[in-house]
Amino acid sequence: MAWFMIIKLSLVLRIVIGFIFVVSGFGKLIDVSKFADIVESYGFLPSFLVFPFSISLSLLEILCGVMLLLRIWIKFVSVFLLLLLFLFFFALIYGFYYLDFDDCGCFGGILSIGNRLVNLLKSVILIVLVSLYILIEGLYDFRTFFKFSVFILLFSILSILAFGFNDSHVDYGDVDYGDINLSFLGDKIDSSYYLLVIFSPFDCHSCLNLMVPVWNMIDSLYSGVKVLGIAYSRDERSVNYVLDRYHFKFEVRKFNDIPIDFMMTPVEILVDKFGKVYYKVEGIAPTKSHVKNLIRAINKITKQKMEVKI
Repeated sequence: MAWFMIIKLSLVLRIVIGFIFVVSGFGKLIDVSKFADIVESYGFLPSFLVFPFSISLSLLEILCGVMLLLRIWIKFVSVFLLLLLFLFFFALIYGFYYLDFDDCGCFGGILSIGNRLVNLLKSVILIVLVSLYILIEGLYDFRTFFKFSVFILLFSILSILAFGFNDSHVDYGDVDYGDINLSFLGDKIDSSYYLLVIFSPFDCHSCLNLMVPVWNMIDSLYSGVKVLGIAYSRDERSVNYVLDRYHFKFEVRKFNDIPIDFMMTPVEILVDKFGKVYYKVEGIAPTKSHVKNLIRAINKITKQKMEVKI
């Protein structure tokens, strides 16, 4: 009777875990653009790899879930899923603590969970379920399994601490918490916050090439933050050439002169509609660390806005 109960529990665990991974992968696929935006926000991958990685990860989850349900390569698949869950768990911690995320996008367009504690608890439960399945099935002896789990645990902790330490010791540029006069933009102020992107057609081409996709992503992903490009040059043909070349998807206004003090462009200024500055960087170096800091600043004011509404 006891063996029958163990076999039955093993079957239930296999079906539940396999189904969860199939649903998770499918959910990411049906809203892959949003999931790709979340992946890009971490800043771990170059922009050209973000979309292929997002699709590949979604398909991999579906494949592993189906293989688990059909008992194909069960020993390899189960330990691979456990490794994937550990990595997901510590990616969640990194995103919540360092990037101020609330939703991990784990189930894509099917289910959105905006509570950090619930997201972490969900990951822990999945890790426990997969571990329990491996032990019940006897796929690995307990000593080997324990050593593997401790190694992954320590490796993940050290990795997240290393990324966090590196991120906290990077100089992102001067931050100005003063005010600026936005009257030069006219009366069309219809958003709570603006990310002003000031650039010249003669700026560093690699800077624009790497940052324009990030600004496009911010403009589409954050409903409360509008990206507004400010191109300054008396040579309108050069400005038009840059706009066509780099595919700006947000509004760009052209000015001969800008009544804002700065030394070097491109410039990012995160500001509310009254002109209060929350973040400012001149002479942008489009590094992963810079993008993380920009996303963190935007997440912070977006969260403050939500708290005020509540």
